[in-house]
Amino acid sequence: MAMAKDPHQRFASIQAFANALEQARQPKPPLGTTLLSYRGHIGGANSVTWSPDGRFIASGSSDWTVQIWDATTGATILTYGGHSSSVEAVAWSPDGSRIVSGSVDKTVQVWDATTGDYLLSYDGHAGSVRALA
Repeated sequence: MAMAKDPHQRFASIQAFANALEQARQPKPPLGTTLLSYRGHIGGANSVTWSPDGRFIASGSSDWTVQIWDATTGATILTYGGHSSSVEAVAWSPDGSRIVSGSVDKTVQVWDATTGDYLLSYDGHAGSVRALA
């Protein structure tokens, strides 16, 4: 890799190459090991999804909120509380700029993933919204 013909596949420096070798040498935890716990919901998490870039996790809960977490630290980045009942489903837009959440309150709500600002709501569902894609 350090000597790859394609310049985009090369390491930027010898130090970067040495750091990559050192990291590869480190033992990996056994499969099934808990690496990080995300705490913050008062109720149980009903839906969890990764952001398209893998940097964040969104979770919908029976506490009526959606929380955005930093995937590497577990820190809560945003909490969205626009639903009036349990949040059963969450999904990211393909570009990661928006999050959609479905709830027992029979609505689908769309909001900005970076600010938490409410954008719009789809209502009129006959029952709970339990899945999104």
